[in-house]
Amino acid sequence: MPRKSKKPTARTEPQNKRIGKASQKGDLFDRRIEEALRESEKTFRLLVENSPDVIMKVDRESRILFINYTLPEYTVESVLGKPAVGFLSAEDGLRYMQALHEVFDSGEPREVEVGAVGATSWLSRLVPIKNDGRVESAMVIATNITERRRAEEALRKSESKNRALLHVMPDMMFRINKEGTYLDFIPAKDMEPLLPPNEFLGKNLKEVLPADVARQAMHYMEQALQTGDPQILEYQLLVNGNRHEYESRIVVSGEDEVMAIVRDITERKAQAAALEYQALHDLLTDLPNRTLVLDRLKQAVHAASRENKPLALLIMDLDRFKDVNDALGHHHGDLLLKQVGPRVLTALRESDTIARLGGDEFAVLLPATDIDGATVAARKIHEALDRPFVIEGFFLEVGASIGIAVFPEHGEDTDMLMRRADVAMYTAKQSGSGFAVYISEHDRHSPRRLALMGDLRHAVERKELVLHYQPKIDLRARRVVGVEALVRWNHPHHGTIEPDQFISLAEHTGVIKPLTLWVLGEAIRQYLAWREAGITISIAVNLSTRNLQDLQLPEQIDEMLHAHGIRPDWLEMEITESAIMADPARAMEILTRVKTMGIRFSIDDFGAGYSSLSYLRRLPVAAVKVDKSFVIGMDANEDDALIVRSTIDLAHNLGLKVVAEGVESPSVLDRLIAMGCDAAQGHYMSRPLPAADLTRWLAESPWGLKRTG
Repeated sequence: MPRKSKKPTARTEPQNKRIGKASQKGDLFDRRIEEALRESEKTFRLLVENSPDVIMKVDRESRILFINYTLPEYTVESVLGKPAVGFLSAEDGLRYMQALHEVFDSGEPREVEVGAVGATSWLSRLVPIKNDGRVESAMVIATNITERRRAEEALRKSESKNRALLHVMPDMMFRINKEGTYLDFIPAKDMEPLLPPNEFLGKNLKEVLPADVARQAMHYMEQALQTGDPQILEYQLLVNGNRHEYESRIVVSGEDEVMAIVRDITERKAQAAALEYQALHDLLTDLPNRTLVLDRLKQAVHAASRENKPLALLIMDLDRFKDVNDALGHHHGDLLLKQVGPRVLTALRESDTIARLGGDEFAVLLPATDIDGATVAARKIHEALDRPFVIEGFFLEVGASIGIAVFPEHGEDTDMLMRRADVAMYTAKQSGSGFAVYISEHDRHSPRRLALMGDLRHAVERKELVLHYQPKIDLRARRVVGVEALVRWNHPHHGTIEPDQFISLAEHTGVIKPLTLWVLGEAIRQYLAWREAGITISIAVNLSTRNLQDLQLPEQIDEMLHAHGIRPDWLEMEITESAIMADPARAMEILTRVKTMGIRFSIDDFGAGYSSLSYLRRLPVAAVKVDKSFVIGMDANEDDALIVRSTIDLAHNLGLKVVAEGVESPSVLDRLIAMGCDAAQGHYMSRPLPAADLTRWLAESPWGLKRTG
């Protein structure tokens, strides 16, 4: 069995220099990163919280998922989850929902005005928020235009009467004839115009505005005069060296005349741009995220198809990133991830895109690139990442596995390219080649994997799962002291499927919780059946990483035990080092709660990860199980034997029992006994067996309960 990867190489300066230099530089680097992150988050929060506009996130039914503030008569808590349309009149609500549905259906922004003159009026801009190219929600930026509407109405009724009021409004107002000549101008409070007020009069739009803006303004004026409907024009102007964004609302104010009501929307645009950037970029690395790269990939596929050019997609996964997290902590892992983007960019062109898909997985998009060009790029990226990363004085060798898929040879849509690049990446990881181009022969497992993901959701209800039990042998008494429950999937088409082929699927799809509860329930049922037959034996059940993050698990286990009226000391839970270290604080809380119920814990696959010895000392566990990769190799490799002996000594010094997994020969068993190992399990004593077969084994095996010799 292949050995798991070792810790990343860490070369440090001599002790006195490392303490003096690495610590200072590391602390300074760390503080700068944390300060930059805090400043970025603070800026973004201030943009939203201090926006003069109402900013909401809504779903297709207009239910409010987020809001920055509300009107005085409401609180944030009172409106969250409520349909925004419920706060509008029937007529306004109908127009609002029509615009919202157009956003979801077309994927394009829309604007809608709600309210009426004399009441609160809002101009709402509805912007789609996409995920994997599909609109999943919408951002609503609502500007209170009540005063603007009142001003427009006042102008139509009596311009002279309201002129004093207009001088303190936040909008500039221009009266313009159909030829584009300024007839009147009312400046806005705190808004700098292109020219002094008296210099506008008598001038034409073409003399004041840039040519392209003037042409647009004339077009919108003609539309307003022809239809009688207001027109909205957005444009940019350079005012005293500063670029400003403006919104001009053009309304008919008389025969052959319009009123242009102009507002500076620079701040509003900046806020919208900031919100969009946050939605499309990874917060940690500042790289494009999955949503943005999928959108760019979709556009690139259309362009490549139209121009008859190739396109390459690379999926990249860091090889030993988990070792960095386990050995040095997530803080160092985050610092490493921040360095990946700049390192990869040195091997790319300006037209290429690198994005973080999540975790330690990245994507690289290479427009106008064929297989040969993609291979060259992958080799450069691999060489760039193969050089050690320097993280707070440590030199970390990580490396990467890269999968290559090319349009149109390997797929003609985004989903196919993503999937096949992913298949190629796993091929590269398994072979250790660094990078691999997709070939169909390597894809034989992927369709099966996708099918299994769908079938797994129904496996429990269809009674396709079954438990097998492997005995644990006390090496002093030379008899069985317990069994480990191991789930198997009897698939109707694929036959028996081992847990290593579907447990990860269960974790990714969220099925792991009902699967774990089924295993516990089945183990309880079997325990009761054995007890009825006069067999009293403990059963160990495995917990996954997701289980150790589920705060409801202890209560659910307690309810199951009480429902059947059985004591908890027959039950043992096995957990891996990696499951504990994924979130040590949460794992500690759950383990402690379950331990107080009287249930024992053991650490499975011990030695295969890099968990902290301080956590091992503090964890409420009774035993450790030496990983079988070390036990199997004991006869041929003295290093493995030394690791096993050291683990036994360490555990005993901490007051813990030791169980050796993977015993497949009498010579290994004899060495374990000589080392003082407490218990063992493996094929030499018994393979995992169905419950009925194990019952016979318990009666007939020399290791069984009725052993007399």
